[in-house]
Amino acid sequence: MIRRRKKKEDRKEIKENFFEQYSKVEQAFSRFYKWISVWTDRILFSQRYGKAVALLLAILVYAVVNISDDASSLFETRQVYTFYSQPVTVLVNEETYEVSGVPETVDVQLQGDINDLQMIRQQNNLNVVADLRQLGEGSSEIQLEVKNIPSRVVAFIESGNVNVVLKKKVTKTYTLGYDYVNLAQMDATYDLGEPQFDSDTVNVRASEDTLKQVSYVKALIDVKNVNGDFEVDAPLAAYNEKGEKLDVDIIPDVMHTKVTVTRPKKTVPIQIVAVGSMEDGLAIETCTASLNEITLYGKQSVLDKIDQIEVSLPVSGINSNRTLNMPITLPSGVTSADANQISIRVTVGKETSKKIENISIQFTNQAKELDGKQITTNPKNVDVTVYGSEEMLQNIDKEDIIVTADLKGISTNGESKVTLKVTGKNRLVNYQLASNEVTVTVSN
Repeated sequence: MIRRRKKKEDRKEIKENFFEQYSKVEQAFSRFYKWISVWTDRILFSQRYGKAVALLLAILVYAVVNISDDASSLFETRQVYTFYSQPVTVLVNEETYEVSGVPETVDVQLQGDINDLQMIRQQNNLNVVADLRQLGEGSSEIQLEVKNIPSRVVAFIESGNVNVVLKKKVTKTYTLGYDYVNLAQMDATYDLGEPQFDSDTVNVRASEDTLKQVSYVKALIDVKNVNGDFEVDAPLAAYNEKGEKLDVDIIPDVMHTKVTVTRPKKTVPIQIVAVGSMEDGLAIETCTASLNEITLYGKQSVLDKIDQIEVSLPVSGINSNRTLNMPITLPSGVTSADANQISIRVTVGKETSKKIENISIQFTNQAKELDGKQITTNPKNVDVTVYGSEEMLQNIDKEDIIVTADLKGISTNGESKVTLKVTGKNRLVNYQLASNEVTVTVSN
């Protein structure tokens, strides 16, 4: 009981101390508030301090109003980003003026908030413009402009000021030529005919200085993978004498074109030609080929010059009957053939000879200066000895042998020594002249 009474007395004492201390603090705060209030009244309502207070309040209001912009800028992340090789769009009456001096591309540097720059990069719609619509003929200095960016982003173009020249365009008519393009991607066995245009002439519009450079205008006809007659709207292009493309207006800019496509072919005989010399006393007795003719494909102009295809037969190593498979070599310009090799069956016999007399001499490479002049040889005719198997020789006569004299370099009257050459239709035997030289006399 005594202990409980003691605890109650302690708690009562603590409460009394707390309220005593609180009362002291409250009284001190009350005195401080009254002191502040008195001095505030003295300053605000005193003529002596009124002007100073008004100035202080004005400065405070100004700072509050303007600090908002500065504070917001503290949270912005400004960056610089360069957009390289941006194309320049030229705004001008293209039908009236030819423009020079405007760069094709420029580098653009943008400065702004990182979010704005990121948006511009993602949208990829930055546009550099050279606005020439208010300019007339002649030289002018303009400033390139950057479009499609927020107003808060600052743009800078290196060499943004450019000198441009506007020249009035005139029109001139040109004959239309053509080029076939992508020939390597067309089957080479096909031949392209002459294209037929809706019009053989076109109008070219440019400044007089540029038109003076135009050497020809061509239709560019794409023949990739063509295998028959076709029609196409071929784009047109103008070139200078160096073959460089010119920036001009071509009217129309495409030409409707019809092209005939053929696959020329020609069938010619195959002739076996002996190459080299057989052992003494031996000769080819018979020669049988698996093919007697071959069909060639290529341009008609090439095929027209081909009368036969020769296949070489190396005879230096042949001393008995045998069969050889030989490749067929196509002449230049022939794109393909219906065979690429031939099988040749050869039998070997004894060599003998046959003399054929009084073969006339023919002339080759005769100059125009010799037209109408009298050309004679001494002797007039020659004898030829043919070496081969008896079976081969019995089918050779005078009409099968050709002896020629090359008149190259002879253009005036007089005598000249000329070398003779002998060949024959049968290319599996050997031909030999009694003399390889003849005297040629030219006279009026």
